[in-house]
Amino acid sequence: VKAKVSSIDSMASRGVGPPARGARMGTKTWTSPAKKKEQSPSKRMTSPFKPMDAAALARSSAMLASLTERGDAQLLEKAYGSARDLYGAALRLGFEATLAAKKARCEFELGDFEAAVEDCDAALDVEPKNQEALTVKAKALKEIIRARNGWSSRKASGNELFQRGDFAKALAAYDAALDVCDPKNRPVLFTNRAACFLRLGQADKCVEACDEALELNPQWPRAFERKAQALRVTGRLEDALAVVERGIELNQHNKGGGTASLQTAKDELLQLLGRTKPSPPPPPPPSNRPQPPLRE
Repeated sequence: VKAKVSSIDSMASRGVGPPARGARMGTKTWTSPAKKKEQSPSKRMTSPFKPMDAAALARSSAMLASLTERGDAQLLEKAYGSARDLYGAALRLGFEATLAAKKARCEFELGDFEAAVEDCDAALDVEPKNQEALTVKAKALKEIIRARNGWSSRKASGNELFQRGDFAKALAAYDAALDVCDPKNRPVLFTNRAACFLRLGQADKCVEACDEALELNPQWPRAFERKAQALRVTGRLEDALAVVERGIELNQHNKGGGTASLQTAKDELLQLLGRTKPSPPPPPPPSNRPQPPLRE
């Protein structure tokens, strides 16, 4: 026992463990860590946001009810744009599955099927059996599938009309395809429209269509090629050369290719500008020769 006490005193002199018998550490007595934990007050996590007072809560509830009522009135009048905006403002005050489903219905009637599906999903996350959200989502998905199937058939019809030389009808078919086309395929349709404008002798509209394609896909080689063709027709050879050079620059590492026709266009423009030795011109095509297939 004496040996044990001596050991404890030795540890206390080195600052390890409890102090020796009767020892004091300054004016404070030693307290074990477990005892300190029992004596320490519990820390509570407090929210950095102040709770909304009763008056502010009442005002928010009244505004939410007013926006919902006005939105319902606009929906009954089939003023879907106004109703959608009112429901959107109400949802910013407080999310309700019913409001999200009504907003989705307005978006469906306005033809914004993707947004309708998103709002239905938000409503169903909160209320999985919300019947209006389930109905609107099913109808919106059906329209999305129909649109995705419809654009390709309209584009194929346009391609057939183009090959037959009926460029005006082909242009109308491409326009119809654009109405139901998903965003990733729009550059193809714009360059097809550009080809129609070029054949119809409307070079300025061809350039505009190519610019619209390049806004959606800045590397689209066919848009560079057709824009250069339109500029060449109008005598703007330097501008056409700049366009094909830009297209080659942006697509030099493109694994999908597309630079061969741009390089050919560049060589032809350099010859026209007198910067290379001209080669003999190709023979003119016969007048009754059918139109080549449209390259997309």
